Amino acid sequence: MISNLYGFPIYKVQVNDKSLMMKEVNANIHKVGDLSVWDANCLTTCTRDSDNAFKSDYVKDEVTKYANEMMKELYLNLDLTLKICETKNCLTCDDIWMNIYNKGHSQEMHSHLLGIPDTREPLFSFSYFAKYDPKLDAKFVFINHTIPRIDCKELYKLPSFVPETQIDVEEGDILIFPSFLLHRVEEQKSDHQRITISGNFYEQVKEK
Repeated sequence: MISNLYGFPIYKVQVNDKSLMMKEVNANIHKVGDLSVWDANCLTTCTRDSDNAFKSDYVKDEVTKYANEMMKELYLNLDLTLKICETKNCLTCDDIWMNIYNKGHSQEMHSHLLGIPDTREPLFSFSYFAKYDPKLDAKFVFINHTIPRIDCKELYKLPSFVPETQIDVEEGDILIFPSFLLHRVEEQKSDHQRITISGNFYEQVKEK
């Protein structure tokens, strides 16, 4: 289902088979470590080709399927791929990783854009909630970067003026959003383990 957040499309859908997705999580869980290179203290796998990269054809196919369903619902003629390079059958550049949040872990505000000249930027990003209890686990929060901070509580009654928005998700949900949207993960305050798979989608170059 597509909803509107600060004027931008957000897609949330429950995957067809949570158990198969968790099977792939368990197959990759030994790769998770203190490898984070962004503003976070969670445990993570590497991205792209590495012994510690998250690898699962099933998960990649599933999340890409939902991303392209989103494009169809938006009436966009876009084919999305997890591959950073422009080679359709590349086996080494899928932009996907897995995060584990234990008690005390969090992730600071960030977007998925690199801002590096001549670097291919993603169009959409995703987070799949593989192990998640909405009553216990840290919330996924979007930050409204389209407006300045205004000292007027009355305006905050309007959704477009709300500084931050917590997204209500359940285990098995995949959340797809424009890569430039700022977001963060609150501190994990319970002993429950929170596991997500995240990544970035790029435009699939059409064959001539």
